[in-house]
Amino acid sequence: MTKSTKSAKKSKELANSRVRMSFTKHLLPPLAGLLVALAVFGFFNSSLISGKIAYRVYSRRAHVSSLDNQTASSNIDKNAPPKITINKINVTAPINFDQSVVNQGAFQKALQHAVVHYPNTAVPGQPGNIVI
Repeated sequence: MTKSTKSAKKSKELANSRVRMSFTKHLLPPLAGLLVALAVFGFFNSSLISGKIAYRVYSRRAHVSSLDNQTASSNIDKNAPPKITINKINVTAPINFDQSVVNQGAFQKALQHAVVHYPNTAVPGQPGNIVI
């Protein structure tokens, strides 16, 4: 046998040995793995994703509610003593802003009459964290 007949024989064998691509054997497993990976990623990040969705929805509605807040704020009595109202648990309590130093004994005494605003934190209406 010559070299040309050997190479012709090999190329004929290679041509006959080609495997046809089938969806169930070659494409379905990687697609299934990708879908499972996306589902796991979505499950572990669902709170992040739902938070972003809620933020988008709320930011669209904030413009309308800000108009309602402007009309409601005009009816507030500026000279009334400060109080906090929590409607969900039906609580209304006065707020004590007189504490200027962190003193456990003074806080306990003030808590007998009102809730206490923690010193060096933001005052309601100012940006920042308020601790009451």
